[in-house]
Amino acid sequence: NAEATEEISPEIKMLHDDLLDADIPIEITRELIRDIEKQYSSGTNIKEIAGEVLSEYLNRFMSFDIEFRPGMKIIFTGFSGAGKTSGLAKLAAQLVSGLGLKVTLSSLDDMKVAAYEEIGSYADILNLPSAMFDELAGRQKNDSLVLIDTPPLPVDPTRREKFLARINNVKPDMTFLVFSARNRSRDLIDAVEIFKSVSPDYLIAAHLDETARWGSIYSMAGTLKTPLAFMTNSPGGIGELARADSSEIARTVLKMEASNEI
Repeated sequence: NAEATEEISPEIKMLHDDLLDADIPIEITRELIRDIEKQYSSGTNIKEIAGEVLSEYLNRFMSFDIEFRPGMKIIFTGFSGAGKTSGLAKLAAQLVSGLGLKVTLSSLDDMKVAAYEEIGSYADILNLPSAMFDELAGRQKNDSLVLIDTPPLPVDPTRREKFLARINNVKPDMTFLVFSARNRSRDLIDAVEIFKSVSPDYLIAAHLDETARWGSIYSMAGTLKTPLAFMTNSPGGIGELARADSSEIARTVLKMEASNEI
C-alpha cells in the first residue's frame, strides 16, 4: 500500500530495483530485501550488507564436497545450447589433471549432427577414450569414470518420456543439470517441472561471460532447491570449470566489482 511504500528508504528502494534489474525473481527479491532491512541502518554500507545476504542465500544451495569415484556414470543434461558438452569436457580435464582419475567420454546424443564427433574431438584433445554409450555398455572398466553427454532436454512431454527412459536405462550415479545464465529467470522457472523430471543432483551455471545479469542463478537454485556446484563461461575449448562462489555471484549481481572472469 501507499503508506508502506513511503516507509521504504531510498537506498532500499534502489537496491530492490537493482535486484529486479539483475533478473532475480520478485519472490526471491522480496525475501532478500526483508533480510537486508533487518540488518540495515543509517550510516551502514547497504551494498556490503546486501552482498552478505545474497551470498548467504546462495550458500543454502551450494555444494562444496562432491565425491568422484572410479566406475561412476555421470550424466550431463539441459536445454539445447546450455553448454552440456563443453561443461562435460571441462570437468573431464579437471578430473584427469587434478584428481588423477581415469575418465571415458561418452554420449547418448543421437539427435545432433556430429554429436559424437564433438565428444571425440574433446577426447582427442584430452587423450581420453570415447564411445557412444550403447557401444560402451557392458565393457565399462570399473577403474574408469564415465562422463555422458545427452541430447537436449525435450520440452514436448512425449519426447521427454522417451528421453527419460534412456536416462533411466543408464542408471547414472550422478546427474548435472547445465543451464545458461543468458536465459531469463521467468523462462527457467516456467520450466522447473521439466528440470525436476531428470532428478538433478547438482547445477552448473554456464555462459556467465555473456551476461551481466546473473539473477538466473538465484532462480534455479532457489526454485529447484538443488546444489549449485560449478560455474563457467561460454563453451569453446577446454576452459575452467570453477567451483561455485556465492560471494562472487552476489558481488556481480550488485555490480560491486567487475567479474565474468571464470
